[in-house]
Amino acid sequence: MSSSPTNPAAVSESESSIRKDPTVSVFMYEDYHVFLRDWVASKKRERASFSYQELADRIGLKSKSSLRLVCMGERDLSPSAAVKFVVALGLEERETEYFLALVGYNNASDPRERDVFLQQMRKVPRPIEKTILSAQEFDYFGKWYVAVVRELVTIHPFGGDFKSLGNLLEPAISADEARHALKVLLDLDLIEPRGESYVQRNPILHTREELRSQAIKTYQRETMGLGADALDRIDPARRHITTLTMGLDDARWHAIRKLTQEYRQKLIEIGSEEGPVDRVYQVNIQAFPLTATSVPDSKG
Repeated sequence: MSSSPTNPAAVSESESSIRKDPTVSVFMYEDYHVFLRDWVASKKRERASFSYQELADRIGLKSKSSLRLVCMGERDLSPSAAVKFVVALGLEERETEYFLALVGYNNASDPRERDVFLQQMRKVPRPIEKTILSAQEFDYFGKWYVAVVRELVTIHPFGGDFKSLGNLLEPAISADEARHALKVLLDLDLIEPRGESYVQRNPILHTREELRSQAIKTYQRETMGLGADALDRIDPARRHITTLTMGLDDARWHAIRKLTQEYRQKLIEIGSEEGPVDRVYQVNIQAFPLTATSVPDSKG
């Protein structure tokens, strides 16, 4: 049996921050040669000057010709080369697991060996489908309660009584605010009517990079304020607020940041599980410095 590519212990944040085309996801492919070819084509659309040679340089190959042969399906990747591709393409942990198993699956000639790699591929949790919010959806984040109403109208048939709908929120919002929230959601095609209630057209949302310095900051400020108010407004049995102050160095800071990203993804998976829903919660995750980046020690 041929060896499986080795999963690298870690990919640094700078390596994994390569901007990705959401239409070219490794999870959509059953042949890594096709995935690599589409990945290169995507980069060329994004930047005309991108070339096979640039990717070859990232991987450490001397010639682009062998890389082109791999992308065309005329040559296979070795396990060690597959690991280099993981870093060069900026694949995240689950993408890495899938890609390395996919390489083993495509390269294997023995049917039993192929089945082993196929089972590995199937065990990798797939990302939940998301709707990408563009600049036109700024209104969604303009008021904190729009996101709450998006969740609430799917579990509570309110019969057009916007006052009663608004009173279900904590803190309550006015009938006009509830009506505004529903209009935004319908205008953005994020929900659709079904019987006496509504359904979400897509359960999970994320934003384009250009929105993160504008609308998202507004939304985060509002939800952080709600968290502060919840200390006095919400009974402790119905909330969980905890804080921690610690000394770190750069390596441990990045380890904590990675851990919070994984924790957030796990929360998304739990929230997306099939089952009854009877309430809406806000979960904020914060970590920020309270001193300068590097504090001189007593020996400095």
